[in-house]
Amino acid sequence: MAYLSARYANEQNTAAIAITDDAGAVALSVADTPGEWSALHAWGTPDAYEAPAEAPRVATARQFKAALAMAGVITEAEVSSPNLPAVAEAVVAQFPQEQRIVARSTWANMTVVPEDDPLLEAMRLAAGMTEAEKTALFDLALSIT
Repeated sequence: MAYLSARYANEQNTAAIAITDDAGAVALSVADTPGEWSALHAWGTPDAYEAPAEAPRVATARQFKAALAMAGVITEAEVSSPNLPAVAEAVVAQFPQEQRIVARSTWANMTVVPEDDPLLEAMRLAAGMTEAEKTALFDLALSIT
């Protein structure tokens, strides 16, 4: 088996993912595959470990809509409405038709809201909120049980 490339799979550099000419991607570690681990290091040093990107926080639609109302971004009536709240509608109305349809469908049918959701970003901009205020809003949403 010839190694084509490799990258450490943890911060301790005790595991790696290697690409080989015959087996494709293989997982190796000091503890589980000591012979292959030695062969890998005879081939060369794996590339440095890269931590995976942090996943965005996710709130339920219920948490998110309640937090929007508590923060005064939307009205209490808009919390339970399948229609876009006025603050978002003003922005979405300017979108091309396909994007308007997607935005309205997203609001009406969402069950979860990732913190990096494009509709949330459009609402943030429409409401004149800063990134810090959006983070605080999401903190509030996640505190709702």
